[in-house]
Amino acid sequence: MSKAQNEIEEFIYKICYRPIWESVNNYIAVHPTALNLSMARIKYPDTALLLDMLLEYATHIRIDEDSLFFDAILSCTIELQQFDEYRGEMSGETSQWLIASCEAVITDKLDSLKVSSVKPWSRDSKPSGNGIAASKSIVPIIARKDLDKEATAFLEKYYPEALAEPMRVPIEDIAKEKLHLNVVQGYRITDDFCIFGQICFSPGKVKYTISSKLQRRKKKFPEAQY
Repeated sequence: MSKAQNEIEEFIYKICYRPIWESVNNYIAVHPTALNLSMARIKYPDTALLLDMLLEYATHIRIDEDSLFFDAILSCTIELQQFDEYRGEMSGETSQWLIASCEAVITDKLDSLKVSSVKPWSRDSKPSGNGIAASKSIVPIIARKDLDKEATAFLEKYYPEALAEPMRVPIEDIAKEKLHLNVVQGYRITDDFCIFGQICFSPGKVKYTISSKLQRRKKKFPEAQY
């Protein structure tokens, strides 16, 4: 198993690896002839078994409310077996790249994980999920032109009164009561206030400024609840 390079790969290896393995193994067992066997010793396999599976990379990462969609591009080592009337039982191995399309529903925990499809990898594959694009750090990528649209959607869900008439939005109350975040105040992240806030998704230490001389300290904060 290779080492994860980013958050989405870490999530796949820690949480999704076994379900993806089972889905891939089931796919090749049911569809052994759907594999690209042009370079394989066994051309017409009767059975196929997954021997090893490595995550090459994740792509088409998208977020829609509590759902995380992604495609896992997998390098698989597969054992093939074929019974020949004259040669008897033959076996051999082949390497294949497959793509597993997945959907994870995450609230304050992983509610569900579904591998919606497995198929041979292709450069022309398109995203299978809805929602907006996200980075490999599982952070939504919002274009400047879409900021007003996203802000409107946020208010419609959490504070629709602000869309009816201009008013102050109680963002701290929304963060605590509706987003269930642990809000910590009283610390300056930077000396010049160029960073207004920071969110933590796991336990750790956060640097903050305590004087104009840019002295830095670290304070432990608990895991954010979301």
